[in-house]
Amino acid sequence: MRQDLISFLEETYRSYHLPELISPDPLEVVRAYPDPRDAEVAALICSAYAYGRVNQILKALRAIMTSLGPSPHEHLRAGKAPSGVCHRFTSREDTCRFLNGIGELLRRYGSVKGAFMGEEPPSNREELIWALEGFALLLGDLTGLGNRFLMPLPSGGGACKRWFLMLRWLVRRDSVDLGLWSEIPASALLVPMDAHMFRFAKSFGLVKRSSPDLKAAKELTDRLMEVDPWDPVRFDFSITRRGILGPLG
Repeated sequence: MRQDLISFLEETYRSYHLPELISPDPLEVVRAYPDPRDAEVAALICSAYAYGRVNQILKALRAIMTSLGPSPHEHLRAGKAPSGVCHRFTSREDTCRFLNGIGELLRRYGSVKGAFMGEEPPSNREELIWALEGFALLLGDLTGLGNRFLMPLPSGGGACKRWFLMLRWLVRRDSVDLGLWSEIPASALLVPMDAHMFRFAKSFGLVKRSSPDLKAAKELTDRLMEVDPWDPVRFDFSITRRGILGPLG
């Protein structure tokens, strides 16, 4: 990778990878929960609904999380009826089914982490994608929603941006990300390929793909590994913040 691009990435990381720049972002809702069991439930919900305009996303998420009380883990595990919230083309009924499915998952496995990890935590990218495939299938079955928009399968070839956003929040640990799933190495993560990341990748010639699919996410992650092989996704938050906020100061 060119030295000027490496310098751009590192300067962007230093300037934008700051907790005070998180808001407005679904991550701020997740970070409001000090108990890891609640935070990972919030991460699952907040990532699933992270589509559309950020103000709409936050409005829907705050309504959902408020309805679940101070401990979403305990609320859902107890089987209490959730409030239906509509967010764009996710209906109130689908929200209720999604939340009830999470409740059943918690009763069976004890935690989101327990359901995702299985018998052994994934140690590399391919194992992580395999674990994600199984988790998405499980949750699609428990919710009765199948693997439509809220819970896509990696095997479908889409970028699965919201899944990899959830995993970034839960695996990486610093002043921005929570790092609750330390058993998974950050080197196993894939870039959450949204419009900002794809535009960045294309403008610098880092991907050859014509659409932001899973292959494009792998391609960009491979290039970022040339800069940081242990934590290539650490650039995700700062690049997207730069794309949203523009120059600082």
